[in-house]
Amino acid sequence: MKLKRTVDVKNVIGLLFKFLFIYMVINLINSKYNLALSAIVIFACIIYGSIFERCIYLENSYLYIKRRNVRQKPNSLKDNHIRLSDVHSYSLNNPFLQFSDFCLSEKNITLYLNNSKSICFAAKEQDEIIKTLNDNNIFQQKSSKPKGLIKLIIFVLLSLIISVIYFVLMSKNKTESSIILFILTLIMTVYFLYKVIYGLVVFNYRKNK
Repeated sequence: MKLKRTVDVKNVIGLLFKFLFIYMVINLINSKYNLALSAIVIFACIIYGSIFERCIYLENSYLYIKRRNVRQKPNSLKDNHIRLSDVHSYSLNNPFLQFSDFCLSEKNITLYLNNSKSICFAAKEQDEIIKTLNDNNIFQQKSSKPKGLIKLIIFVLLSLIISVIYFVLMSKNKTESSIILFILTLIMTVYFLYKVIYGLVVFNYRKNK
């Protein structure tokens, strides 16, 4: 069964800020050239890779994670797969999902594996998946740590550093383009900071609920 991925508009917008971050870094390295075409290519690759080239199947007690060739049926020899017996527990609705390959919705499932790894994904068949997990004696746990927070904090710090660099460049050369670039870096930093604060509020609310 091919799972129908759940995608939230605000998390697709998050992809735009991910693109903006990459663009700003490239622009610092290669600011002498017109990066308009490169920006379009980067954005298209991120959208395509995150939405259209990601697929999840649930077949015969196996969860298949496909990062390419999504139209082909899952193959246990070629595709990464997880057996239900490999799953130790699960948690629901992790708010820190900005940089997850398979998760673009706050209504999601995180599977904790016996090898200490985990995977987070969002699918419209969430209730059906939860029933399958419960039927296989896989219990739900409340995560004691906000998974993904550290990665998001790193992006906040890097965005802040980039903002400072663009501020210095703007101070030296107050052109319209330099001002716009600085404003964009500020917006990007504020967005990532918002994601951290929002995620912590939601996580602590659910934890204490």
